[in-house]
Amino acid sequence: MNELKNVLEDYIINRFTMAIIPDSNRMYSEVIEYEEEVVVHKRPMEIIDQSCRYFGSSYSGTKVIQLLKRCRPNKSLHL
Repeated sequence: MNELKNVLEDYIINRFTMAIIPDSNRMYSEVIEYEEEVVVHKRPMEIIDQSCRYFGSSYSGTKVIQLLKRCRPNKSLHL
């Protein structure tokens, strides 16, 4: 049985987001939440980066912090 899914232009990752799946052409994403599925007219990386920026960071910034934590696992980061 085919279900109609909500189609959105923008999406911010939240606590109900379980997966972001690209389509075969990588032009849109299927977002699976706890109780619903939506289609977003953005690539998965665009959704991830937009969500990071919404919460005051960036995807590249989070990668740098993770790298620094691996290099200095017992030291606190003062950025």
